[in-house]
Amino acid sequence: MIKRTQWAWLRGILFCLGAVVLNVVGTIIGSRLGDIFYFDTIGTMIVAAVSGYFPGILVALLSNILTSVIVPSRAYYAIINVLIAVVTTYFYNRGYLRHMITRILYVLIIAFFGGALSNLIEWGISGHLVAEQLGLNLLHNIPDKIICAMIAYAVVHAMPMHLREMMHNVGWMQNPVSDRVLKEIRKDRSRHMSIGTKIVIALIVASVAIAVVVVTISVSVFAELMSSDVDIGNAERLQGFEREFIVQVISMCSGFLVLILAAGIWLAKYHIIYPLNTMVYRSKRFDFSDEQSRIHNVEKIRDVGIRTGDEIENLYFAYLQSIEETMVNFTYMNQRTEELDKFQSGLIMLLADLVENRDSSSGDHVRKTASYVAIALYKMREMGFYTDQLTDKFISDVIKSAPLHDIGKIQIPDAILNKPARLTDEEFEIMKKHTVFGAAVLQQALDTLPYSDYLREAKNLTAHHHEKWDGTGYPDGLAGEDIPLSARVMAVADVFDALVSKRCYKEPYSFEDAMEIIRKDAGTHFDPKVAEAFLAAADEVRATSERYMDMAYTTKDIIR
Repeated sequence: MIKRTQWAWLRGILFCLGAVVLNVVGTIIGSRLGDIFYFDTIGTMIVAAVSGYFPGILVALLSNILTSVIVPSRAYYAIINVLIAVVTTYFYNRGYLRHMITRILYVLIIAFFGGALSNLIEWGISGHLVAEQLGLNLLHNIPDKIICAMIAYAVVHAMPMHLREMMHNVGWMQNPVSDRVLKEIRKDRSRHMSIGTKIVIALIVASVAIAVVVVTISVSVFAELMSSDVDIGNAERLQGFEREFIVQVISMCSGFLVLILAAGIWLAKYHIIYPLNTMVYRSKRFDFSDEQSRIHNVEKIRDVGIRTGDEIENLYFAYLQSIEETMVNFTYMNQRTEELDKFQSGLIMLLADLVENRDSSSGDHVRKTASYVAIALYKMREMGFYTDQLTDKFISDVIKSAPLHDIGKIQIPDAILNKPARLTDEEFEIMKKHTVFGAAVLQQALDTLPYSDYLREAKNLTAHHHEKWDGTGYPDGLAGEDIPLSARVMAVADVFDALVSKRCYKEPYSFEDAMEIIRKDAGTHFDPKVAEAFLAAADEVRATSERYMDMAYTTKDIIR
């Protein structure tokens, strides 16, 4: 069974052979018409437009070799047909042939090659350059190239789109990528010199060196033959062909030089450059944000489908295997992280419950304040407040750490914590130290886990949730935005819950009265923006307050 790549190559070869036949037939027709028209570049133009530089140049040279059997003088003009193939590919790939002005320019350029270069070659052979002949050659080539270009253009656009794409993608040793992706790949240069540039330089140097050696040896052999005294008559006859021989060698060598360059670049591009650059392009655009994106990443790499049959293919499959294993490990680590996060959240709530259970009057205070904090944070972001700080990560960290805001009370004596009356001034000073005690406990945890964002926010809101906007709070007397945002939010949630909750020394405030106190103290006790957002979420705050009469929420329940 023939593989897909082999079928592609077979189709490409047949396409090129068909173009060569078309050129040869055109040459025969032109010869029968007395060389009024040449018709020898139609196939070259078609292949160059559809398949690119190398196939077009190959067709041009093969056609030139075959037509030189019919018209021997055509052997001199190999470089002209090669240049026509190069110009055709350049104009077609850049879309210049879609516009009338650039079409005219295209015809003039290839007519110049056919007229001026042919005159230059004739001058090299005969040693005479006739200006009138140059003008006649140009005028003779313009209608010929117009007809050839029109026929080629009509054939290309008559081809079905899928057939054009098939012939255009003949060289790919992987699944072809779009022109848009190729443009992005070319722009994405982070190196001093690309491997493609290095290959081109190496090919040019090697090809020019070979051409110089071939021409030099040919001329030397010819000169030795002429100077030989073995057969004076033959030497005299050969002397007239010296210029013709040198010009023919240079013309043929230059055509094959361009072919070698094009072949080397073509092979390097499809076997090395495109496969490597496509892998780099896909890798740079990996998205690790979620499970679906990670699966999509692997599919994108798998869809590259490199099949060069060499070390590049081995590298690709090793890379693909590495990516697949990395994604499996990444998924496993994410699952373990989620489990650890759940365990951590549960441990936080357990620790908060242990502290809260010592305070007989708090009544689900840590859960309720965490809920109010969540409501305020989401509403603030919705209203456009502190958007640079209110990221999903920040909100999640603050909500998870909110239950720890009173953890310092674990060091407050029971006699003060559960006193069934108002505290004395001395007792209140001791109670105020719970912020410092809590910050110290969390600092110890931070010393063990220095990169834990949620512990850092836990310390912030634990230490400073009793600070006031006007600087009259405790323990440090911070004011305004010097107070951490998490603590400013907790300040509103903590006071609101204290107002609407029953204590042994007071009855609960009504919802309306509590919200009015929040409104009045905005700008003195509370951050005005936090208070505004909290008041704007009054319906959600009320619903949450009422639900806690008969429900217990966990931190997981309130993270959206």
